[in-house]
Amino acid sequence: MIEEFIKEEEAVDLYRIGYRGDTFAWYNFGRIEIFGHDMILDGYAGECPERPFAPTYENAFRWLVKEFGYEFEICVERGLWRNSGFFFEATLKSMKFADVSLGQFENRKDAEQALLRKAIAIAGKSFGL
Repeated sequence: MIEEFIKEEEAVDLYRIGYRGDTFAWYNFGRIEIFGHDMILDGYAGECPERPFAPTYENAFRWLVKEFGYEFEICVERGLWRNSGFFFEATLKSMKFADVSLGQFENRKDAEQALLRKAIAIAGKSFGL
Protein backbone atom coordinates (compact mmCIF):
# COMPACT_ATOMS: atom_id res chain seq x y z
CA MET A 1 0.00 0.00 0.00
CA ILE A 2 2.88 2.40 0.71
CA GLU A 3 3.78 2.29 -3.01
CA GLU A 4 0.53 4.14 -3.78
CA PHE A 5 1.78 7.29 -2.07
CA ILE A 6 4.02 9.72 -3.88
CA LYS A 7 7.62 9.92 -2.72
CA GLU A 8 8.51 12.30 0.09
CA GLU A 9 10.60 14.57 -2.16
CA GLU A 10 7.61 15.04 -4.48
CA ALA A 11 5.29 15.57 -1.50
CA VAL A 12 7.57 18.39 -0.27
CA ASP A 13 7.54 20.01 -3.72
CA LEU A 14 3.74 19.71 -3.92
CA TYR A 15 3.49 21.31 -0.48
CA ARG A 16 5.63 24.21 -1.72
CA ILE A 17 3.30 24.83 -4.67
CA GLY A 18 0.22 24.78 -2.46
CA TYR A 19 -1.00 21.20 -2.05
CA ARG A 20 -3.05 20.80 1.13
CA GLY A 21 -5.49 18.36 -0.41
CA ASP A 22 -7.14 15.05 0.13
CA THR A 23 -5.02 12.35 1.70
CA PHE A 24 -5.03 9.87 4.51
CA ALA A 25 -1.29 9.93 5.16
CA TRP A 26 1.55 12.37 5.67
CA TYR A 27 5.33 12.38 5.99
CA ASN A 28 6.85 13.08 9.39
CA PHE A 29 10.53 13.88 8.82
CA GLY A 30 10.96 10.94 6.44
CA ARG A 31 8.53 8.48 7.98
CA ILE A 32 5.05 7.96 6.56
CA GLU A 33 2.19 8.31 9.05
CA ILE A 34 -1.40 7.21 8.50
CA PHE A 35 -4.03 9.61 9.83
CA GLY A 36 -5.88 8.24 12.85
CA HIS A 37 -3.08 6.22 14.42
CA ASP A 38 -2.05 9.09 16.69
CA MET A 39 -4.54 11.94 16.84
CA ILE A 40 -2.14 14.27 18.65
CA LEU A 41 0.69 13.65 16.21
CA ASP A 42 -1.74 14.08 13.29
CA GLY A 43 -2.17 17.71 14.35
CA TYR A 44 1.33 18.40 13.01
CA ALA A 45 0.57 17.12 9.51
CA GLY A 46 1.12 19.67 6.77
CA GLU A 47 2.39 22.39 9.07
CA CYS A 48 5.77 22.68 7.33
CA PRO A 49 7.67 21.23 4.34
CA GLU A 50 9.22 18.58 6.62
CA ARG A 51 5.71 17.29 7.38
CA PRO A 52 3.93 17.39 4.02
CA PHE A 53 0.75 15.53 3.18
CA ALA A 54 1.36 12.27 1.31
CA PRO A 55 -1.25 11.95 -1.42
CA THR A 56 -1.61 8.95 -3.66
CA TYR A 57 -0.56 9.42 -7.26
CA GLU A 58 -4.23 9.64 -8.23
CA ASN A 59 -4.93 12.43 -5.71
CA ALA A 60 -1.81 14.36 -6.74
CA PHE A 61 -2.77 14.18 -10.43
CA ARG A 62 -6.35 15.19 -9.64
CA TRP A 63 -5.11 18.24 -7.72
CA LEU A 64 -2.69 19.27 -10.50
CA VAL A 65 -5.54 19.04 -13.02
CA LYS A 66 -7.77 21.22 -10.84
CA GLU A 67 -5.16 23.81 -9.85
CA PHE A 68 -3.08 24.09 -13.03
CA GLY A 69 -5.28 22.69 -15.80
CA TYR A 70 -2.84 19.92 -16.68
CA GLU A 71 -3.85 16.79 -18.53
CA PHE A 72 -1.98 13.52 -18.09
CA GLU A 73 -1.93 10.83 -20.71
CA ILE A 74 -0.47 7.36 -20.36
CA CYS A 75 -1.05 5.18 -23.40
CA VAL A 76 -0.30 1.52 -23.65
CA GLU A 77 1.43 0.84 -26.94
CA ARG A 78 2.43 -2.34 -28.67
CA GLY A 79 6.12 -2.70 -29.34
CA LEU A 80 9.19 -4.48 -28.26
CA TRP A 81 10.19 -3.36 -24.80
CA ARG A 82 12.52 -5.91 -23.30
CA ASN A 83 10.43 -8.69 -24.83
CA SER A 84 7.27 -7.71 -22.92
CA GLY A 85 5.34 -6.82 -26.07
CA PHE A 86 4.13 -3.40 -24.88
CA PHE A 87 5.27 -0.14 -23.30
CA PHE A 88 3.73 2.96 -21.73
CA GLU A 89 3.95 6.33 -23.49
CA ALA A 90 3.62 9.33 -21.13
CA THR A 91 2.57 12.84 -22.21
CA LEU A 92 1.87 16.00 -20.17
CA LYS A 93 -0.60 18.41 -21.78
CA SER A 94 -1.90 21.90 -21.06
CA MET A 95 -3.46 24.83 -22.86
CA LYS A 96 -0.54 26.90 -21.51
CA PHE A 97 2.29 25.03 -23.25
CA ALA A 98 2.97 22.55 -26.03
CA ASP A 99 2.53 18.86 -25.25
CA VAL A 100 5.52 17.39 -23.43
CA SER A 101 6.26 13.80 -24.37
CA LEU A 102 8.22 12.08 -21.63
CA GLY A 103 9.02 8.99 -23.63
CA GLN A 104 8.41 5.30 -23.24
CA PHE A 105 8.38 3.39 -19.98
CA GLU A 106 8.47 -0.26 -19.13
CA ASN A 107 5.68 0.02 -16.55
CA ARG A 108 2.87 2.35 -15.58
CA LYS A 109 4.42 3.29 -12.22
CA ASP A 110 7.55 4.69 -13.89
CA ALA A 111 5.38 6.65 -16.34
CA GLU A 112 3.33 8.10 -13.45
CA GLN A 113 6.46 9.12 -11.54
CA ALA A 114 7.92 10.85 -14.59
CA LEU A 115 4.66 12.70 -15.27
CA LEU A 116 4.36 13.84 -11.67
CA ARG A 117 7.97 15.06 -11.49
CA LYS A 118 7.61 17.00 -14.75
CA ALA A 119 4.26 18.54 -13.76
CA ILE A 120 5.67 19.65 -10.41
CA ALA A 121 8.77 21.08 -12.10
CA ILE A 122 6.70 23.13 -14.56
CA ALA A 123 4.27 24.34 -11.87
CA GLY A 124 7.17 25.06 -9.52
CA LYS A 125 8.70 27.57 -11.93
CA SER A 126 5.92 30.02 -11.12
CA PHE A 127 6.74 29.56 -7.41
CA GLY A 128 10.47 30.02 -7.87
CA LEU A 129 11.33 26.36 -7.28
